[in-house]
Amino acid sequence: MFEVYLDCKAMRAAEKHVRQMAEDGREGMGLLLGSRHSWQGREYVWVDGFATAENDSTAVRVSFSQEAFPQLAKMLRKKMKDRLVVGWLHSHPGYGCFLSGTDVATQENFFGEPFHVAVVADPTREEQGQMEKRAFRVEFGEAYEVSFAVVDKK
Repeated sequence: MFEVYLDCKAMRAAEKHVRQMAEDGREGMGLLLGSRHSWQGREYVWVDGFATAENDSTAVRVSFSQEAFPQLAKMLRKKMKDRLVVGWLHSHPGYGCFLSGTDVATQENFFGEPFHVAVVADPTREEQGQMEKRAFRVEFGEAYEVSFAVVDKK
């Protein structure tokens, strides 16, 4: 069993966004939408949506622009239904997949629930024919990697 399941449609949307941002040499980011579940006493997160809006970014930092928040609010009203924001995804083009000190602070400040996850992707690198990515959680100021799977729910 994995700690995080990422729907392939949601991942394709996220990967498309971070690839486009990487073409301009910039990081990209968005919110992960989904739900919490439990099976045989173990908790996991199901990610089935990705929401993003205008990113204010450089090669080494990213945030939502001020203009992004009304766009995100409108998008989330449409997409949320019974879903939660279960975390965020951002990219490190050319730098690999890790949580920087700033990323750890972002996770702690904005995604502080135990189920929240941070996914980092590097659109310039591949593993087994797929974009390199890792999932993390933060506890007591320390990032640790969690298991994940990208699945095609049919």
